[in-house]
Amino acid sequence: MLAITEQTLTLIRIGQEQANYRLRQLAAARSKSRKPRLLNQDRRRHLVDTAVKILKAGDPTYFEFEASCRHGLRSSLCLQGWSWNDAENAAADVVSAALKQIGAVRPTWDEAQGLVLEQGATKLERAHCVRCSAPIPAGEAVAGKYCDDLCRHAAVKEKHRRSGEAMTMAELRLARAAARPAPKPCEQCGNIFKPTSDERRFCSSECAYASIRVRPVTTVCAQCGDTFSPKKNSEQAYCSHVCYAKSKSRKKYEARACVSCEELFQPASPHAVYCSKRCQARYDRARKAAKSAPRQCENCQTYFQSDRSSARFCGPSCSAIARSRVIRASSTYRCDKV
Repeated sequence: MLAITEQTLTLIRIGQEQANYRLRQLAAARSKSRKPRLLNQDRRRHLVDTAVKILKAGDPTYFEFEASCRHGLRSSLCLQGWSWNDAENAAADVVSAALKQIGAVRPTWDEAQGLVLEQGATKLERAHCVRCSAPIPAGEAVAGKYCDDLCRHAAVKEKHRRSGEAMTMAELRLARAAARPAPKPCEQCGNIFKPTSDERRFCSSECAYASIRVRPVTTVCAQCGDTFSPKKNSEQAYCSHVCYAKSKSRKKYEARACVSCEELFQPASPHAVYCSKRCQARYDRARKAAKSAPRQCENCQTYFQSDRSSARFCGPSCSAIARSRVIRASSTYRCDKV
């Protein structure tokens, strides 16, 4: 077996570290050269307005649902195909713009923990428990507002439950807003509505039907010139099916001679060869009679009848004899020339 020494292991580790270092450099260069993905103006404005409504419901500060909004928007963008970094940057930008729009100022640590009310003020002492309203002896309040640890633990659990439900709803609302397209005006009435997809053009079925029913009051028939009201759609060009049929057959073709009677006639289509159905029937009868007339075989000179107008021989044997005669006549290698 091949023995691996410590020096060989050291060289392998050094080579692996160098390869990993090159891979990290390539990934960093690739991420720098790639243009980050951004939200368009309409969609960003819609998400910022939605985040403002959610953040304003925060209590005691506007920052209660900041993390929920950011997480919900980031997860929705990732599900739509965004990379994690682009989704995180877009979510942070939207939430920051919403906080700036409502004028939120981040509180200090003491203000967030409720330790002071104003600068230099001391903590308040309560005479009754904020949960069970029981009287609290002087100096025995737990956390400044509870009668005992049981009330304090129950109040904290209730607060966490309500806060968790509210954060979940805030996260869900912003995620849904990111998954849906931005509001746009209806093409029929002009009112702003929230479409469920990018392809939706009207705010309601009434507006969609109204856009279909919009037609000109009267129009002129392209065939007879009479005015009429279109019944089906605004692109109707003829007042009736009769005018439509006349318009299709009004194209003029050059006059030609009938194959049967040899008289000139005006064809209705480029493929017409008979002036009437009577001439077509007369020509068919004459053609059948010509096929059934006796004809003379070119080989044995006997008379025969055939349904084919191109028949030249009375049977296969005469046809084979005539074919061999033609082949011998055209061949350059003949026995009599040897």
